[in-house]
Amino acid sequence: MSNAPAASSKSSHDHEDDDDDCENFEPSAPDPGNCDISSANHYGQFTWTVALPAAPADKDSLADISKIRQFSDVFEVGGFEWKLEMYPYGDSQSDKTLSVFLCAVDRKQLPGWSQTAHYQIAVVNKDPSKTSTHTGYDIFRGKRDSAWGWSKLINLSKLHDVTQGWADEDGKITLQATVHVVKHEYMPVNRTYRKSLCGLYYERVLQ
Repeated sequence: MSNAPAASSKSSHDHEDDDDDCENFEPSAPDPGNCDISSANHYGQFTWTVALPAAPADKDSLADISKIRQFSDVFEVGGFEWKLEMYPYGDSQSDKTLSVFLCAVDRKQLPGWSQTAHYQIAVVNKDPSKTSTHTGYDIFRGKRDSAWGWSKLINLSKLHDVTQGWADEDGKITLQATVHVVKHEYMPVNRTYRKSLCGLYYERVLQ
């Protein structure tokens, strides 16, 4: 996979699922064939194919467009629960790019918990060489820093152009999350994930 030169503003998000000010959409039905997850494994991947909602036509609604968000189903990696949070028309930091965050679901964790993880969020293109992949390494802590990702993942003008290969004819896009839970400082990185990282960084050096 290659990292598209579109935007990539990395940030942490504090999120509340019960926030009445946000327009939440029901997650798409899970496809068992899209999951490669094991609670006994510190490494896993999750694929989410989701329809992009139509932009509001009412000008009065445009001011709240950054509050439109969608959540994936919850998946488990390394004994922790995760989900993807997507702002299809950008969050408060951007209104021209797709914003996607990896969220740690703390409903099974004790107060004050924290967990370090390597992770990747990819926007899949029909042409694998154009798939946009971003990599992070952060500490997830309960309600604080419970979500990390990118406000400027990919430009919306490219995303909505069917000829570009990101969205299909039905207006659906595919996001893939890769998570590697770090249990201790000297823990070796999963071989598959390490190979992906090496390939990604090598391509960046050549750019």
